[in-house]
Amino acid sequence: MPRQATPLTDTKIKSLKAKAQRYRVSDIGGLMLEIMPSGSKIWRYRYQVHGVRQPALTIGPYPEISLGAARTQRDTWAAMVARGESPKRAVQIAKSAMLNTVSAFGGQWLDEQMVGKSQSYVTTMRRLMTKDVYPSLGSLPLSEVKPADIMALCDKIKSRGLNRHHFSRHSAAVENAAFRIRSAKAFR
Repeated sequence: MPRQATPLTDTKIKSLKAKAQRYRVSDIGGLMLEIMPSGSKIWRYRYQVHGVRQPALTIGPYPEISLGAARTQRDTWAAMVARGESPKRAVQIAKSAMLNTVSAFGGQWLDEQMVGKSQSYVTTMRRLMTKDVYPSLGSLPLSEVKPADIMALCDKIKSRGLNRHHFSRHSAAVENAAFRIRSAKAFR
């Protein structure tokens, strides 16, 4: 029979000190706190799917992730394990969904496409994305952006004055590139 762990408390967690080697202190239900030689404390969750031990999943750093929040995340993942699902797969899906937003794509696109461009052009494009694209479309997943959204954004930019016409063309070019890249990735 496995040894029962004593539930952690905030007082006990705060008293844990760094050692030369990292070490783990168990809570209950597969939750553990890993203490690094640097003194940082990381929440991890150990689990088994169909009797096979899986690599520990990282929940996050303590104290940013409190004991209660770590236990809540553990309970969510434990329910998935009980259904025979892998929490690691759910984490990967959530992470990829976060990276498929307009703002995440826009940052990646700017980093890739602005190599070799003039500094004034790079500044203009970053300003365009920051002031116009991200506030209106930034949190949307790429798959949910429709041509009507892009046209509305271009019209909004044009409505600020005639000198902004070239900005709306740049914005449309960026969003069209997003559609082409998203479409290409979808058919891989």
